[in-house]
Amino acid sequence: AIDRFGNERTPLHEAVHALAGMHFGRLPLKAFSFGIFWHSLMPYCHCREGVSVHAYRRVLLMPLLLTPPFFIGLLFYHPALWTSLLAALSLSGCMGDILIYRELRSMKKNDLVLDCPDEAGCDIVVKEET
Repeated sequence: AIDRFGNERTPLHEAVHALAGMHFGRLPLKAFSFGIFWHSLMPYCHCREGVSVHAYRRVLLMPLLLTPPFFIGLLFYHPALWTSLLAALSLSGCMGDILIYRELRSMKKNDLVLDCPDEAGCDIVVKEET
């Protein structure tokens, strides 16, 4: 299992994961569930279906590519403490995704990734070569 680090998640961050999973993983919305890990007060998006490592990598990086630039742009438009905090929170919330992405670099792109339903992280099902 690969664990996610960082409790700095936002519902927007998790929604981006779901939208990316629907697009890159070609999954329906009903394949995702949302909630909060109450022990760490961390919102989560759980995918009930397995996706390829290739698609999962894209799903992991999508919040990094979308949310920090949005909030940093908002910071330039409206410089204030709250926009600074949102920009910092959106960037720090991506750190766990980056760590998982690094762990997945050594996996083959057609291996299967399964989200852990009751904790942050994922499992990899390695496809045997024929």
